[in-house]
Parts: sequence; structure tokens; C-alpha cells
Amino acid sequence: KIVNNLQISIKNVHIRYEDTSLGSRKDTAACLGICLRELTLSTTDKNWEKKFVADIAATILYKKLELNGFAVYLNTNSRQLSKAQHLKDYFRDSKTFLHLIPPVNGYTRLTMNTDNSPNLKKPKFAIECGLDSMGLSISQSQYHCLLDMISEVGVVQAKMNKVYESVKFTDGTHYEREEYIKLYKRTLNASWLPELEAKEMERMKELESKLTFEALARFRAAGMVELRHQLKEGEDIMTREAMKKQQQQQKSYLGSIFGWGSSSSTNAVAPKVAEDDLAKRREEIFKQLNYNPEEELAAETQRKARPKDYIMMDMEFLMPKLFFELLSTSGAK
Repeated sequence: KIVNNLQISIKNVHIRYEDTSLGSRKDTAACLGICLRELTLSTTDKNWEKKFVADIAATILYKKLELNGFAVYLNTNSRQLSKAQHLKDYFRDSKTFLHLIPPVNGYTRLTMNTDNSPNLKKPKFAIECGLDSMGLSISQSQYHCLLDMISEVGVVQAKMNKVYESVKFTDGTHYEREEYIKLYKRTLNASWLPELEAKEMERMKELESKLTFEALARFRAAGMVELRHQLKEGEDIMTREAMKKQQQQQKSYLGSIFGWGSSSSTNAVAPKVAEDDLAKRREEIFKQLNYNPEEELAAETQRKARPKDYIMMDMEFLMPKLFFELLSTSGAK
């Protein structure tokens, strides 16, 4: 399985927010930044050494997440990026940053038991987390600057909420899913189905205006998979307009050879699989969608067979140092 050996590495991340309204001069601004030197996720063996898992049937998996150089800073009066000559000097975690959270290093070790059979002694997930230290260091000027930033963001958020409230998207109900798939198939080259009428086209647009992008993508994919099983071998899925254009070109070509008259009408072609027979092809459709209802049912049966009390997660957290610093304007603790 690809997920078993998934490796992720993220390096040199710097996110910076500037509020020019809080700067003392036109070329300065209050700057809030997040720095990350490196974040890695890797598959390991039981000794937490990186390893490629070749056994796809393995029921115990080990994952390790390492965090290096994570920090948050707040400069109350810093030169704006737009005024900088060398941007690389601004995107390095240097001594010029006044840290709210000084650089932190840490790790997370995850042991996953993917066996669905009940076991009272072994947890499904064993997590061990560790940080070398964690703390908050804030001065009087940073505190007031942070409050002003939050106030500014709150104003923007209130405006955005009004926009989002005016447009609400959903994943749709089961009935809306079935309705949209049937309507969408009639916009494709399913010539045995009637074309959409004006009211049906309006209904389809109405559904598209309320459904999320992810829901529409899933519904359209399901409709095309069904259509793939109904079309003849070698016949591509296309829109109904493209189908008409293709048929017209074929008729024009034959007419030029045999002298047949051209016609704008299109002939309906019987589907390879009738609508009522699609249920018999569900297994093939599920396979194309990488969905196995039998495996899901077996896993659900095993989950129900677990005793009422068992260990789902065992978590351990280690952090030798935790601190809080409140600094005066002069920089004294």
C-alpha cells in the first residue's frame, strides 16, 4: 500500500502577516510570523529507524513525525517587505525576530495496529510525543500590538462571514445525489435517454448552486462510471453536444460518398447495459471506484464484535521544560 510507505518532507517555511496601520512610519509595520525549519513524516521499523515496508499485509505500522525549528515571532515595528531590497534576509529566523514562542524541536511516534479483530491487551494506536521545551515570551508592547491585530482581523472576519452566509453549500441528500446523477447522465452521450427539458436544466443548475465542489465531483464521477458500463466498447464519454456534432460529421462524410441527404436529427442508440441491469454490474463499478462493500461489512462486523471496554489509544507526552516570560518595555523579565 502506498500509504504504508508515505514519506513527507517540508523545509524552510515562513509565513508572515504585516499590518501597516500599526507601524510608526510609512515604511514600517507590525509583523506576526511563523517559522518552520523542517517537518518530516516517515515510515520506520520498531526501533524508529527509517524503513520501506514491503509486506502489504503487515498489521503493525510505525510512523515518525519530526519537528525542527518551529517558532512564532511578533515584531511591533519592522520594515515592510515591499520596501526590502533582499527578501531572503527577511525570511530567515534570525536575532531580529522578537519571539513569542522560541524555536521548538519535537517528535511524534505512532504505532498503528490495523488488525480489526478484538484485542484487550494491545491499543489500536500508541502515540508518544516529545518536545525539548515550550514557552511563551511576551512584552508589554507585543501584548498591546497583538490585541490591535486581533481587533483588525475581527473586523475582516465579520465582513467575510456576511459573504459566506449569503452562499451556503452542502454535500446533498441521498435523493439529491440520485437526482443529480440521472440529470447529469442526460447531458452526456447517453442517446437512449431523453434530453433535458428547460425545467430539468433549471433544476440541475439549482443543485449545482447548492452542492459543494467535492460533492459534484463525486456525483459526476459516479454518473460517468455508470455510463461507461452502458456504452459500447471503444466508445468515449462525451457531452451530448459533442455527440451530435460527431454524428453530423459522420452523416456528412457518408453523404458526400453515397449522395445521401444530410439530416439534423440524431438516432438514439440502445445502451449496452439497460438502466435496470446496472444493479447487476455494481461489483464492477465499485471495483473501478476502489470500493469493496464486503471488506467494509467485514470490518464493521469485527468492530461490533469488540468488547465494550478495550484500549483504543495509548498516549504519552514528554516535555522537560515549560516556561512563561512577561517582559517589560525595557526587556527585563
